[in-house]
Amino acid sequence: MNRFFSALLHAVLLCALMCNHATAQTRTFTDDAGRVVKLPAQAGFEQVVLWNPQVIITNDANFYRDVWTKPEWNIIKAVRTKRVFLSPHLPFGWIDYPPGANRLIGLKWLANLLYPQEFKYDLAKEIDTFYSLFYLQKPSAEQIARILGEPGVQSK
Repeated sequence: MNRFFSALLHAVLLCALMCNHATAQTRTFTDDAGRVVKLPAQAGFEQVVLWNPQVIITNDANFYRDVWTKPEWNIIKAVRTKRVFLSPHLPFGWIDYPPGANRLIGLKWLANLLYPQEFKYDLAKEIDTFYSLFYLQKPSAEQIARILGEPGVQSK
């Protein structure tokens, strides 16, 4: 279970990378060792180069689309290894905003994405159960396919 929370921490830190603008805002997290860590809420390209993340999770569809066409991003390990993902957002964001119940299904998505050997969720079934429970709506197979079929949501 520690790997799950580690996955969550890493994903939350990485989803904060909105790589077009730097800002003075910070987000505070607690790392695996219990230390308080303050990171920029948004990071510029230079900061991402310094971090050289293994995985980038973004909620910015434009960034996800453009990162593959900009050669300067190829120095980032996550880009070279095709480990840049776009978080699901239907009907609302799953990991970042707005704060709400969708973060619960986002945790399973992240665990499945980052640690597939440990977490083998059938995401289609999980989505069906989640939406039925929290939105009192059973999603159709087409709706689930639309969520999971959006470019960047699943590993290539």
